[in-house]
Amino acid sequence: MRKISKKIVIYKLKVFAKSIITLHFAKLIITFLSRKLVVNQFIKFILNTKFGRDSYYLKYPKKQLLIANTYEGINYIINSSDMFIGRETFVEKSSYDSKKLIKAQSILGNKKSLILDVGANIGTIGIFGISQGLFKKCISFEPDPHNFMLLQANVLINKLDNKFELKNVALSDKNMGYLEFELSDYNYGDHRVRIQKKKGLDNEESRQVIKVKTNTIDTLLDRYDLSEAFLFMDTQGFEGQVLSGAKNLIEACVPILTEFQPYLLNRANGTDLFYEALANSDYNVLRDLRYPEKKYNFSVDLLRKIELELGEGLYTFTDLMIYKE
Repeated sequence: MRKISKKIVIYKLKVFAKSIITLHFAKLIITFLSRKLVVNQFIKFILNTKFGRDSYYLKYPKKQLLIANTYEGINYIINSSDMFIGRETFVEKSSYDSKKLIKAQSILGNKKSLILDVGANIGTIGIFGISQGLFKKCISFEPDPHNFMLLQANVLINKLDNKFELKNVALSDKNMGYLEFELSDYNYGDHRVRIQKKKGLDNEESRQVIKVKTNTIDTLLDRYDLSEAFLFMDTQGFEGQVLSGAKNLIEACVPILTEFQPYLLNRANGTDLFYEALANSDYNVLRDLRYPEKKYNFSVDLLRKIELELGEGLYTFTDLMIYKE
């Protein structure tokens, strides 16, 4: 029987050990990749459900950027700390408030080429309107610097920058100045112009305050043909001041879709301004989008009636369409 040298034995043991180690690592890698595949498939499954997307959003680190992909083929960069517009866009996979715009278009029938998006936030109204071919051009007004940066980015990533004009300004009844602007730390669609600091229903008096530029819509749009315009407005109670600075727009009877929330209007001292701006206009139709099938003759008395009906709750509001037939 042939003797096997010690060196050969050691060499073979090393080869065997190496093969065992290699096999072990191969198994580990396969296990890791399999698990990663399973995890990725699980995440994909979760993100295909509303419940899953909402859970994912709520667990995601705060003050981070996320991409919301919508069924409309639109992408939005959102802030994970925004529990309203950002969250709903991510969870529902649709442009926030776009159903209101669709409803308004179906009611008006005749298309306008220019949409004025006042209180644009991250751009869900303007970008939806342009990308779906409802309008040819959008002028967006957004005072908050952070929201405005996301608005700019969202217009760019959807390759619509040649159809947008973006203005980082708060619209009001004053030309060329600055306003105090209070920021919500959880609802980035609820930043507001601060008129008073008294205690509010949502602890508004304790919010961080910044300064933002202001101007009137008449000043900023003095060179535009307003006959082709449609106004979509949501300014958290500052609508009265916006309309007070929009005499030319009202004279041209530009169709208006506006949020109407008595609590916020009263807190901003804007209710009477809202009524006064529209009192002597030629608008003759009002629709309350809670009951879009009903058409009313426009009047300030009817606005006051809706105000009383809604009351002054923090979450009691409607959206009004005001236009001329």
